[in-house]
Amino acid sequence: MPETLILGLGNSILSDDRIGLVVAKEIHSKINSSDVDLKLAEIAGMDLINRIKDYDNLIVIDSIKTGKLKIGEVVEIQENKTGSFRMLSSHDISFFEMLKMGKELGYKMPEKIKIFGIEIKDNETFSEKLTDELKDKISEIINKINGEIKKSYF
Repeated sequence: MPETLILGLGNSILSDDRIGLVVAKEIHSKINSSDVDLKLAEIAGMDLINRIKDYDNLIVIDSIKTGKLKIGEVVEIQENKTGSFRMLSSHDISFFEMLKMGKELGYKMPEKIKIFGIEIKDNETFSEKLTDELKDKISEIINKINGEIKKSYF
């Protein structure tokens, strides 16, 4: 089994919310290693445990909407700075709570985790297309995240 998982999160029918899915696929295609898996998820909370267990390293790519960053800006999210970070769902447990729960249930959970959030404009419009503002930044987003991954993993 590969050691590293790239996990793209998002909702494929809510405009910019799909960015995590799109970027994760592109980055995985650029990494030429049988040691890296790709999984895409439109779920959150406890449902993610089965997708991420048994990997040593986890790279998560998801959208964020803070209203404080430029569209397409990439930030690394860390537990100690954002303790209540939630992915995809505001009525589920947080990502970090899910990791803790997985360990408590006896699963081997990733030890090295990088979470990248991409600032988006629209996560409310039903559309299978990114907004033009975000679409214009895809290459820049991919290069930034890919560079950070290479520094840490390869």
